[in-house]
Amino acid sequence: MKREEKKLLKENQKALEKVIKNNSKSFGYKTISGIVYKIINDFIFIILIGMNYVTKNITVSIEYKPIILDKIFWEVFNMTEDTKDKPLSFHVNGWFTAKSVDIKKYEIKYDSKEEADEKFTEIINNSNKIIKEHIGKITNIETFYEDIINDEEQYLNIILVNILKNDYKKALDKINECKRKYKTGGFMDENHKSIIDLAKEYCENRI
Repeated sequence: MKREEKKLLKENQKALEKVIKNNSKSFGYKTISGIVYKIINDFIFIILIGMNYVTKNITVSIEYKPIILDKIFWEVFNMTEDTKDKPLSFHVNGWFTAKSVDIKKYEIKYDSKEEADEKFTEIINNSNKIIKEHIGKITNIETFYEDIINDEEQYLNIILVNILKNDYKKALDKINECKRKYKTGGFMDENHKSIIDLAKEYCENRI
């Protein structure tokens, strides 16, 4: 990529970031570190907006998760005391949080920084339609569980939901399966225990 092209793309990106920061509230969304989000029916919906420097398009990823999933995560990870006074935005950009679930990813054409307002409006309108359709199907923790049960990348959330439902045996079955496959959950505490190990202890202490 030529220097001039790279410069234009960075200008486009900065213009888009400015619009995201200034305009999200008028659409009923909040932002934290450039991430757009809002709460609907105890679920947090997240819109990640970025630039693809290869296609020169805007990338959009719409994700969601139940807020209570983070609370279970923190309880298992012995973080309840540390997180009790954290703001709502910690669910979005906190380092130790449950993985959100992809709803849809797509790109839209973006030729110049003058289009930033128009493109952001398009993104929000598209996202609102997608979120409205999704929230019509995912109404509680049971339907959320059905949405992730066959997604192997969501193994930690599957464990957390079973813990939430007090189904510790089913959670342990999944935990042991993960340990056989050397899956750690991606998080380690200060004693180098993985969240999978901590979840195992948590469940065994409750059976």
